[in-house]
Amino acid sequence: MERKRRRSIENLGLSQGDKTQIKKLLNKPSGLIVVAAPAGNGKTTTLISVIPYQSKNIFAIESSIETVLPHVSQTLVSRDGPNSYQSALENIDSQDTDVIMVDTIASDKEIQLTIDLAGANLMLTSIPFENAAQVIMHLIRSQGDSMSVAHTLKMVISQRLVPLICSNCKITHSKSKELADKINIPQDIKLQRGAGCPRCYFTGRKGRVMLFQTVFIDDKFAELIANNPTFSQLVNHIKRTGKYGFRYDALIKCQRGWIHPEDVLKFS
Repeated sequence: MERKRRRSIENLGLSQGDKTQIKKLLNKPSGLIVVAAPAGNGKTTTLISVIPYQSKNIFAIESSIETVLPHVSQTLVSRDGPNSYQSALENIDSQDTDVIMVDTIASDKEIQLTIDLAGANLMLTSIPFENAAQVIMHLIRSQGDSMSVAHTLKMVISQRLVPLICSNCKITHSKSKELADKINIPQDIKLQRGAGCPRCYFTGRKGRVMLFQTVFIDDKFAELIANNPTFSQLVNHIKRTGKYGFRYDALIKCQRGWIHPEDVLKFS
């Protein structure tokens, strides 16, 4: 199998504060970390980037092994059939594991098994939902036990991939001041755009970068989850922490000259 280049947590595009908190969670012996995004937004890339490779026994369950992971036992599964996600999760308790990565979980049974395993292992997985509030509601409904979710869930990383400004033809935007005012940042910040060149096929954009919404489950949030919250209660709690939506991260990456200011306007 061809070995592909694996990204690390250092170059995913997370803030330094988020990286520090995530690394602390990755050093814990158990708990559940979920990556959330619609299909095609790099969930598996993030999962394999945050695996704590210093751990002794790491087990990965994947539907497609595109990246050979060092010191990881990788198992290829399908959604149905004898070699399914559910079968792999049911039989993994006999493995001497420290960390388990499941590229995605879908059915209620898969979620229940994942949460059960997260009581004794560090579990990393993804769900194709939009944001943390949706993930938490889905986990509670699928598990049927909000206490278990509150006890095991440690964080949700929601993400989106957005285009990068082409580094070869990057220039100051002619309407920098107008756009800065529109996205509510100081007008003296020089916003960038791609002029268009052969390297980006004259689009002004080349490559992609991730935007993140990181939600950490502290004691107060865990208490809310344990009490079967409504979706509105979850959204309001996350908003109070300042971690709701992608606009904050989009603004930071726009000011660094990574993404086009008009792409910031797509996020509330």
